[in-house]
Amino acid sequence: MARKARFKYEKESCFYHICARTQGAKSDYYPLSDKEIQRKLISIIEFYSSGYQCEVVGFCVMGNHYHLIVKFQKAGKLPEKYVKSMAYR
Repeated sequence: MARKARFKYEKESCFYHICARTQGAKSDYYPLSDKEIQRKLISIIEFYSSGYQCEVVGFCVMGNHYHLIVKFQKAGKLPEKYVKSMAYR
């Protein structure tokens, strides 16, 4: 059964749960267990959350995936420095 289409509230702030998984060559590969990789992921989240006018309310980084709870503010214009840096920094 297909999932229902997602939607976004544009007139007010709202919360979202975001989850992303990694894929390794082996089933027992956990790249996010590496502290350096975790720090890089967190720095990327910090950088883009400030530009996209959202607040990270909570997060959890596990070996092969992570969860974020973010609160987005009302829609606004994205600052130019974030548009230019979209090609992974």
